[in-house]
Amino acid sequence: MAASEWKSDAWDRLPAFHVIVLGSGGGPKEDNLPAFLVRSISTNWAPGSILSLDAGSHLAAICHILSADLQTSTPPSGPTPSVATGAFAGLPLPEHIGAEAYTADEIARHIVQNLVSSYLITHPHLDHIHGLILNTPIFTSPPKQIVGLPSTIDGLRKHIYNNVIMPNLSNENGGPGLLTYTRLTEGSVIIPEAENDGYTDVAQGLSTQCWSISHGSCASKGGVSRVYDSSAFFIRDALSNTELLIFGDIEPDSISRLKRNRRVWEEAAARISAGQLAGIFIECSYDDTRPDSLLFGHLAPRHVVEELKVLASLVRRQARGRPLEGLPVVIMHMKDTLEGGAQIGERVARDFRTLEKRAMLGCCFIVSRRGLALSL
Repeated sequence: MAASEWKSDAWDRLPAFHVIVLGSGGGPKEDNLPAFLVRSISTNWAPGSILSLDAGSHLAAICHILSADLQTSTPPSGPTPSVATGAFAGLPLPEHIGAEAYTADEIARHIVQNLVSSYLITHPHLDHIHGLILNTPIFTSPPKQIVGLPSTIDGLRKHIYNNVIMPNLSNENGGPGLLTYTRLTEGSVIIPEAENDGYTDVAQGLSTQCWSISHGSCASKGGVSRVYDSSAFFIRDALSNTELLIFGDIEPDSISRLKRNRRVWEEAAARISAGQLAGIFIECSYDDTRPDSLLFGHLAPRHVVEELKVLASLVRRQARGRPLEGLPVVIMHMKDTLEGGAQIGERVARDFRTLEKRAMLGCCFIVSRRGLALSL
């Protein structure tokens, strides 16, 4: 298998999701910020079949990945030419591009304008929306869905698309309608008049359910601190009924003022027990040399394993020895130190190998990087 690909064979089922890592870092480098493209494999690159989970990096990252892959692949040919290898392998080229004159930039524009239907935003910190903001002017009809909890949407509407930082490009308050806001109701709330089942459709073959989580505390007026809200998304594939769990920035319950992670783990445990959870994406901003006092609402490897132990304690899987056997856990949002020596991804991977030997959870830790494609 190519180094740019990872395929799960966990739990004897066919992969349902294709996930492309556009950005795996958490800063300070602005060219590698949190972003993932997610599609249901069953939709076969249909228009509107891709969602972007956060968009710190976006169009430029797609161009970069395609440029690298196209340099090492065979030129497209045949009656329906497609990208031959790499993260976007199998993507049909649109007729207006053609096999003779295609470029990475043209294909990337096609992906953003025609295939991506929605942006699931975990919270409106700039490292998670940087690409979305700069790319909005090239959006076309129909409007892109910007999906999140009300606090996230309010942050974008009031402080970004406010005719000061950026024009109001939404379909609210007289904007041109390049994007539309979808405000989620937290958790598995079923709204009968909406004829939903607790999930909201966000792309062809994909729906989501969202939970609020804590991303540390910040000072407000009068010196009183408040907990900053982030989100965790369950993303469901309609055909297989399997799901991914993708966290935004998150702090451990062990030091949080609002201990909200356990309820997400309870939801995840039920899905694992039913054989429906295909993988977890969770941040790990630092290696284990980082003290708790300097986490700033993030996790280090010891906290990730601590949280996964809570999940493992909630899982009841009689047929397997270790509670999370084979479960892919994708690590993201790693912050570069720019100090030389081993890269942050290498240090974090080493920490997880050491911790897993002791914890024996059975999960498969995958340190993400830009251009990695996962079949889950």
